[in-house]
Amino acid sequence: MWNETADHEHGAGGWAGGESSFMTDRKPDSKAATLGDRLPVPVTISNLNEHFSATDDKYIIGNFRFATVQTVGIVKEINQEGTTWSYDLCDPNNEAMEYRALKYENEGSNSDQSSIVEGTRVRAIGKLKSFDGSNSIMLFNITPVTDDKDFTIFELEAEAARLFFQKNMNDKLKSDASSRGFQGMLAPPKSRAGQQPIQQSSQGSDKKERLYPAQSQVKVEGDLRQRVTAVLKGVSEEAHEEGSNILWIAEQLQEKDIKKLRDCLSGMVENGLAYTTTDEETFSVI
Repeated sequence: MWNETADHEHGAGGWAGGESSFMTDRKPDSKAATLGDRLPVPVTISNLNEHFSATDDKYIIGNFRFATVQTVGIVKEINQEGTTWSYDLCDPNNEAMEYRALKYENEGSNSDQSSIVEGTRVRAIGKLKSFDGSNSIMLFNITPVTDDKDFTIFELEAEAARLFFQKNMNDKLKSDASSRGFQGMLAPPKSRAGQQPIQQSSQGSDKKERLYPAQSQVKVEGDLRQRVTAVLKGVSEEAHEEGSNILWIAEQLQEKDIKKLRDCLSGMVENGLAYTTTDEETFSVI
């Protein structure tokens, strides 16, 4: 049950069995910590229950510790107290595994919760939090999942993320020794056809190159969110990890309304489509 979730950080059960010392004794590097703080990683409710650390409110995969998650569950019970909505969710594939999600609404909020009803399947995105012995997701957003294909896609994404971070593929893909022989999307960046490394500034200003990755302007059709996604997916792998500054994004889109662009990016973050990286003005897409 959601309020009976044990702290498995020092345990040896589940898929991480036998790796407790690796998970707890190794200090995460700065990039792993940044990724863990920013990326809303997809995870099933069952895995979240089994590998949640109540000591620091993190979901643990290998040496990565994620503070923000996105999951899919069936609503078993809904409660409202004032401006607080509480949703008890269960894993669609294992109803014994439950997790609580909380949504705080501001006074006078026009948010419509009528589409979230008991017995329906929902996607929940939010920050992990443990207090008073209860583990919860502090919701950024909760939306219905009516299409079975969307749920299947989520299951595949959650399993891919689990394997990717458990096996520390993030570092292996950057290692010439480890990635030798990898092909296609798993091939290291320098061996991919057409891959261009980020150019160093003639004045040696690596900060400018980090904030404004060198590449031609991307002009695409569609609404602002689609255009932002196209631009952020078009950067090099290194720039994708570091993120792109909002001013650089605006320059690529030829978008003069920075507030409009910031609102768009904030909405993408809340919906689990993007995340901030080095600071609140620098973004990357999932």
